[in-house]
Amino acid sequence: MERTCIVSRAPFAPEALIRFVASPQGEVVPDLKGSLPGRGAWVEGRRSVVEKAVAKAAFGRALKREVSVSKELPEQVESLLRRAAFDALSMARKAGLASAGFDKVEAGLRSGSAIAWISASDAGADGVRKLQNAAKSAQTGSELLRAFNSGEIGAIFGRDPVMHVALRDGGAARNALAKMRRWLAYHAG
Repeated sequence: MERTCIVSRAPFAPEALIRFVASPQGEVVPDLKGSLPGRGAWVEGRRSVVEKAVAKAAFGRALKREVSVSKELPEQVESLLRRAAFDALSMARKAGLASAGFDKVEAGLRSGSAIAWISASDAGADGVRKLQNAAKSAQTGSELLRAFNSGEIGAIFGRDPVMHVALRDGGAARNALAKMRRWLAYHAG
């Protein structure tokens, strides 16, 4: 079921939007899981659109009540999306669906077992290029995400630094991939 963005008035699938609700105190809060009670206001999942919703006071009209909106709402949403992506990647590792290290990622790409791979934001261009070539030669359609820095990824794997991670197909890996895409789309927008 499509929802309408309160800023652009364009219809989107719910996973492309962020739902906001009013707390009992009347403060607008993000509902990333879509499970909080009450009337929801849907905003396209890009930071620039959330900033417009805050600037235009669109939440009060959409929620049909007087609300207060923090100026830090766009930053709060980004922080929550980033944390959800980080936690989901950690769960994929615990489920045995994430492997760290250049050699493991390259092997996963060449064998076709990697559905996606993550290169740290501070990973060297040469290593990323070599992995892109491995993915191209295997023709698996594996997706590259540039997310987190090597220290943050290292914290998930209990070693520092980690530059590259491969995700193998499975529920936890698909969840991590979806949450990282959502955060990166918000961040880029």
